[in-house]
Amino acid sequence: MVNHDKLKPETPRESDSTGFGISANARAAYPEIKKRFNGRNNGQISMSVRELADGFRWSVSTAWRTFQELEEAGFIEVAVKSGFNIKNRRASTWLLTELYDDRTGVPAKK
Repeated sequence: MVNHDKLKPETPRESDSTGFGISANARAAYPEIKKRFNGRNNGQISMSVRELADGFRWSVSTAWRTFQELEEAGFIEVAVKSGFNIKNRRASTWLLTELYDDRTGVPAKK
């Protein structure tokens, strides 16, 4: 489980207009990423910036900043970085830090 105390800012300066430590976009995106968790694929959850952008009708740059924010806040970690070339096109795969890492067997970090 996510420690909800971490969602609250330590000082008013760190907060955004909602009074939480992360933006409304990040709070909306996290459950969408978590929906792709099937019980045994943590660390292999695939979602691209473009998929997130299309799902919420955001720009690609907004979706990218949202992923960055979730990563900086410690909610997700990139397991495999995305790549694109003529032969291979793949989305980043993500690890939810609140859950057991199914690739390595490492317990949850949060």
